[in-house]
Amino acid sequence: MLNKDTLYDIKCLFCEIRSSAYSKDVALWQDIINKIEANRYLVNACSTGFQRSVFDYCFSNLLSLIQGQHQGEVLFDFADAIHNIGDVFHHEDNELWNHYVKNFWHVYIEPFRRKHGEHFFIDFEYDFKNL
Repeated sequence: MLNKDTLYDIKCLFCEIRSSAYSKDVALWQDIINKIEANRYLVNACSTGFQRSVFDYCFSNLLSLIQGQHQGEVLFDFADAIHNIGDVFHHEDNELWNHYVKNFWHVYIEPFRRKHGEHFFIDFEYDFKNL
């Protein structure tokens, strides 16, 4: 299980990506890529299977959007959609966790998918809706 400090660091990283989405600063993006890789390592070492799957999906898509020169609306919207996912996992041991998961899906992921394509998060739709 990821500890709350790691989840907070991941949330800060996602917020940093969101705020930098329109930047053309190559050095900034390289720093962010390095942070993604470092956090990916932490997640792989300390997380549950579901956490690892979700975060790996988020990290992979962020890297793909950044390296594909998609700084702008899609990257901003993706980072915006996932920036609170650390909070969802922070409550994983709480009896209200199912509520947090479903709320996260409806508030953040569904609007993103309507705007940028239903293919995003397709492998997690059942899990998020039916926990």
